[in-house]
Amino acid sequence: MPTYDYLCNECGFLFEKTVSFSQRESTQKCKNCGEPAIPQMTRDVSFSFNPSIGNSPKPPNTGISGYDHKVDRAIGKSAEFGWEMQEKRAEQKRALLRNNPNAEYGNISRNPDNTYRVMSGEETNKVDQRNKKAIPFIKKKGRSLG
Repeated sequence: MPTYDYLCNECGFLFEKTVSFSQRESTQKCKNCGEPAIPQMTRDVSFSFNPSIGNSPKPPNTGISGYDHKVDRAIGKSAEFGWEMQEKRAEQKRALLRNNPNAEYGNISRNPDNTYRVMSGEETNKVDQRNKKAIPFIKKKGRSLG
């Protein structure tokens, strides 16, 4: 099962919990104070594969160039789709900021239906306070804040 990050609204404690994929959006009990903790967006994951280093495994070669080409093409289409979606989300945020000149990037929140909205001043303050509480716990886990 995958591991997800959760942040407690009450005490600001950030922790990881292994839960099933179907339960990833549900709140979990805070390990620090017992109050409900909300799931956080997944951190970026990076991976690199360099087959020219030492005795590392080589990419698969099926010997069937037509099949290899289809696999490469499918991977390329997936990457292209991912970048298109990222650009679409970025344009939604830029349009939201253009239509709300007093808003800043930090005032944007993602809705459950993956659209975006500008948070009210009260909501922004609440998020800022929660994040300030979380910073010591993040630093304690050795994570970067940048």
